Amino acid sequence: MEDEIVARVMNAGRLRIAGIEAERAVRAQPGSPMALALLCGARAADYFAEAVATEKRAELFKPCDEALRLDPHNVIALGVRAVWLLDGVDHGQSDDREGDLRRANEDLTTLLAISPNDPYARALKVYLLRLEGRPEEAIAEGERNIALNPGFVQTYFWLCAAYTDARQPEKAIDCVDKAIRLSPHDPSLYGLLMTRAGALETLGRKAEALDWVRRSLALSPASPIALRHEIVLLEILGRDDEAREAYRRYSALPGPQVRTIAELRACAAVPSCAVSERQIEALRKAGMPEQ
Repeated sequence: MEDEIVARVMNAGRLRIAGIEAERAVRAQPGSPMALALLCGARAADYFAEAVATEKRAELFKPCDEALRLDPHNVIALGVRAVWLLDGVDHGQSDDREGDLRRANEDLTTLLAISPNDPYARALKVYLLRLEGRPEEAIAEGERNIALNPGFVQTYFWLCAAYTDARQPEKAIDCVDKAIRLSPHDPSLYGLLMTRAGALETLGRKAEALDWVRRSLALSPASPIALRHEIVLLEILGRDDEAREAYRRYSALPGPQVRTIAELRACAAVPSCAVSERQIEALRKAGMPEQ
């Protein structure tokens, strides 16, 4: 747990410094597409794990949109906007899932036309394919990118999850372990820990899965995906009082969330929302209402 706390403190410091420097750059060069793109990336990084209201998301997008108006081929703005759109879909916060996937694909197509072998663009392609429900293609794309760029850790974040989607949880765990060795204090470590938890859950190792969910929550306490998993695992393990307390924390989260069983079923096409009837019953028992 100490490692997770160190990572959280380090990551928070990095994000604050990045935001300060980006704001300074925009003040010095208000019409600079690069400064605007960096500001967009720094602002967005503060919210990657959390639910963000539609109005707030639009506000965070503005520097990227302005950067791309000034320079339609700004690779940083294209990448940041694409990952924001994909994260919105993955977290069940998109008001237009198909439209956001289409827009993210357009940004990625432009990015790959500019730089066909860019490892980040290729990693985002893995993410897109996974969210489109094409895990085998996501795996093929991810493995190609790792073969070309074995030290580029971001690819692992989406490749590891694709292994679980494709019912290959052992590969997912190996993938996560390798990614953590490559970048033990990565700003997105909470996501890797959740991927490991999901793979363990698939293998029926519920108590171990809960431990990794809580490690993830130590890094990102407001992550709605991690909180939902904690509730489910606690109920399945028969720890009803703890599950109800976890649900109270989840229901108190600000911003757009999956608040009801009906909403959860409605976003079932998204990998992070996909749940079994047993998991739905666990959430219902912990207090989630039907409507």
